[in-house]
Amino acid sequence: MAKLPVEVIDLRENQTADLSLAIEEANRVQSGIEFEINDALATDLALKNSYDDTNAGSFFDAIIQWKAESRDFHPFMIFFVDCALHSDKWRNLFSSRRAKDKEGVVIVTTHSVEKEIIPKGKMAAYFIYQLATHVLATIVSGKEHHRDIRECIYDFHEQKVGILCGIKLGKLCDECRKWFDQHDDLSPSQFRSIRELLKRSSELWESGYNVFIVHGHDDKAKKDVIGFAQALELNPIILDEQPSRGQTIIEKFEEHADKAGFAIILLTPDDVGEQKKKENKLKLRARQNVILELGYFFGKLGRKRVCLLSKKDKKEIELPSDIYGIVYVPMDDCNEWQLKLAREMKQAGLPIDLNNLVLGS
Repeated sequence: MAKLPVEVIDLRENQTADLSLAIEEANRVQSGIEFEINDALATDLALKNSYDDTNAGSFFDAIIQWKAESRDFHPFMIFFVDCALHSDKWRNLFSSRRAKDKEGVVIVTTHSVEKEIIPKGKMAAYFIYQLATHVLATIVSGKEHHRDIRECIYDFHEQKVGILCGIKLGKLCDECRKWFDQHDDLSPSQFRSIRELLKRSSELWESGYNVFIVHGHDDKAKKDVIGFAQALELNPIILDEQPSRGQTIIEKFEEHADKAGFAIILLTPDDVGEQKKKENKLKLRARQNVILELGYFFGKLGRKRVCLLSKKDKKEIELPSDIYGIVYVPMDDCNEWQLKLAREMKQAGLPIDLNNLVLGS
């Protein structure tokens, strides 16, 4: 079945990489919904409108009129703004939506959200939660919140901080799940994808952003990289520190690799090797498992989310010839590699504060 297309339009005056990070993560963890940032539309609308204090109803009227005049097909649009959001009845809203005939327009704000309600570094969880809940409520409208507490995203809370409860829980109660299951408008694939998004939002809230560290036999280098990730408030994943639970090594690797949004490949000269005809000219090499996992993450995450960290110059340690172009950072003794690697990770969209690196080094 084809994926449900959802356009994301970022109208925030102060755009940050955390929304792009959330969109990439949302697409990575599920296969029934395709979120795509429409930069061209964002530029067009931002030039025509001023978003200081937005009335949701007026905003929807303008967008729906624009859709009617547009020759393009825009069935599902989610807008992000960083101004105050209100309706004729309520003020200081997180979000609002208007849905009709399986088409929807959603507006979500970050105004007075980051740091005041959502802690710094957790905005990706907030964005993914908003994506999941609004897609669900747009496809199948009419679901009311229940007054009793069932550890469900539809628990009713009087205070605005109640959204934190939904993000932390990241799930539906049995009754709500059955209620959505009976609606034909929501396909099994879409419903499964929404539940995966809610789960991922909760995981990001609880454990932060996961970084997989691929390593060889250099324990000191491995510990240095772990400390680096922790200083940036990232969650390092080390395969041999995870429980096996009867899994094969490849099963265990795939399970935990699937949780990561970035991979640091630690290339240390643990092995030597060369072509058979050049046996007398052995070259330094990383462990074979390191090269295998490098290729895996290269294909899974893409080049910009994989970084090679080497204790030797790349001319001294042999690398597969077809991986040149991946970001490479030499691991020097002065720890300058930490700032270089942190900048590459920030450029890739990870929610990190370089000041934490200074404090944690």
